[in-house]
Amino acid sequence: MTRILIVEDQGIVARDLKLCLEGLGFTVPALTASAEEALELARAHRPDLVLMDIRLKGEMDGIEAAGRIREDLHLPVVYLTAQVDRSTIERAKATGPFGYVLKPFDQRELHTTIEMALATHRLESELRESRERTRLIIENALDAVVSADADGAITDWNAQAEKMFGWTRDEVLGRPLEEVIVPERYREPFRHGLEHYRLTGQGAVLNKRFEIAALRRGGEEFPVELSVTPVRSANGDSFSAFLRDITESRRAREALLASEQKYRTLVETTATGFVVLDAEGNLIDANSEYVRL
Repeated sequence: MTRILIVEDQGIVARDLKLCLEGLGFTVPALTASAEEALELARAHRPDLVLMDIRLKGEMDGIEAAGRIREDLHLPVVYLTAQVDRSTIERAKATGPFGYVLKPFDQRELHTTIEMALATHRLESELRESRERTRLIIENALDAVVSADADGAITDWNAQAEKMFGWTRDEVLGRPLEEVIVPERYREPFRHGLEHYRLTGQGAVLNKRFEIAALRRGGEEFPVELSVTPVRSANGDSFSAFLRDITESRRAREALLASEQKYRTLVETTATGFVVLDAEGNLIDANSEYVRL
């Protein structure tokens, strides 16, 4: 059952609100006339919603209390208010309220405002949880994840990027991506690619995996596997780049190729017949001398 905390310093109004809310099927775990006590009750009861009178007696008014409840507990607040001045309304708006109920309140208006506030808060909570999951996935990714806006300025930089490139997140946010991780010889093509995307919405390297050189903080180049994904939103275009350091895998691959070449050379230059069998006696390889024997 939905629980609503009432913060109202007029006793009669508070009691009427309590009776009205209970008649609508809500539960009122507590009511108070104090902003300071409202904070304590909100922490103790964790209500689903707080009805907060804007003007409360004491050192703290309802607006300050609502702001702290929203910031610390992420609870939705609906303001109770009579006629107030413009500056007070502006202060109230800054706390991100989920609605206003004018006094003397109308039961139908009160019910509608509460239901809309609860629905909005559910959507906000789901969005916040989704963003937090995404943040945790990115922060714990094995790949470096680097985001940039349409102008190439860095907007995000995960922990693996810090480790891979040697720059902290705070050091690179807002800086041009090309200056941080793009080797000098690739910077001109990089700028042309950005301009082409801004004009056409297309890019030759988008949504593909390829290998390229990247730049560490000390100026050292190293090979990476790179994938760039464009992100379109109402706030403008951006890009997310996923980079994996392939230095060790490339060394291993080159070592394997060198070993195979060395083996081939050895076999082809052997003067006597040479044959390689597996554990079951099957022929794996034989040089030309063996074939002629």
